[in-house]
Amino acid sequence: MLAFASLGITIYTKLVNSSEVLVDGFVGATPTNSNKYVCNAEEHICVKNLIKDLNNSEKKLLLFGNSQLGAINQFSRGDINYAHQLALKYEHDAENFIVRSIWIPNATLSEFKEIYLSIEECFLKIDYLIIPLFLDDTRAGIRESLKDYTSKICGNSNKSSKEENRYITLDPLTNSQFSDRFILNRMPYIKEAKNLNTHFRTFLYQLRNTFFGITASSERKIIPKEYNENIGSLKKLISLRMGKNLSNIIYIPPLLNYSSGKEIPYVRKEYHSFKDEMRDICKVTKCDFYNFESIVNDDLWGFKKNTSLGGNSKEIDFMHFTSLGHNILFNKLSNVIDNLKK
Repeated sequence: MLAFASLGITIYTKLVNSSEVLVDGFVGATPTNSNKYVCNAEEHICVKNLIKDLNNSEKKLLLFGNSQLGAINQFSRGDINYAHQLALKYEHDAENFIVRSIWIPNATLSEFKEIYLSIEECFLKIDYLIIPLFLDDTRAGIRESLKDYTSKICGNSNKSSKEENRYITLDPLTNSQFSDRFILNRMPYIKEAKNLNTHFRTFLYQLRNTFFGITASSERKIIPKEYNENIGSLKKLISLRMGKNLSNIIYIPPLLNYSSGKEIPYVRKEYHSFKDEMRDICKVTKCDFYNFESIVNDDLWGFKKNTSLGGNSKEIDFMHFTSLGHNILFNKLSNVIDNLKK
């Protein structure tokens, strides 16, 4: 029975791998690697080191983002995202001013608040905080991996550097983790089985999109409950920082097709209402509001694989632009930061 299961899993895995149907959230775009300047929020060692760098600087700026920050469309060797560019610009600043960034795919505003509050519990004061305001970032809550986030990123300041590194890399295994590792070492085909769930969910996702005629440019309506919770999280975060006299910068990110009047993936009336609400938040709280929706031209974006079962045809990618788009956003945010420092 086990031999039959192993053979079936192996055959299926080869089929799905050869068909290249997996939709990974980036597709045509390439996620950039975490480094000392920019961290994926779920790479805890990177975030710990980033916090140490921030703590060693006089003035600290933290930039949040989703995959628009962390991925580059039509990536070429040597390309770096706009957040990395900002960090390099201020790396040797005479005023001991530092810029660091944390991003997570499909981020929500509630998750930004969760990450910020966890960082604050690491006894770190962020002088300047920049948050992008995607309407997409109001459609879900807080993922499980960000629960109890403080314990994963703060570390113990009483440990030596050597002890801290040992603590990070040699966490004890739980019984279930030990069992998983024991089983995987003896039944390697189980490793392939763990991928089947992802492929099956991808198939169902594509099947749903095919059945309902959903494409990348289909209008996504606001989900009232999730929207209100996320906007509430943003307001609480800004109010908390306002009470401590800390600077907040929020901005509407670049959006493909907005200037040209072509299809966008939102109901335009809802999108305009969202922007107005974000602007109004800054009128009653201490924050600076910027609108960058039109700064990246339509030809500086890319394509993604079809999100339905429509073969090899490609769809427009409304989230990720090319390195030239990253350069443009870098210049805009650089001007914002330069004005903050005056």
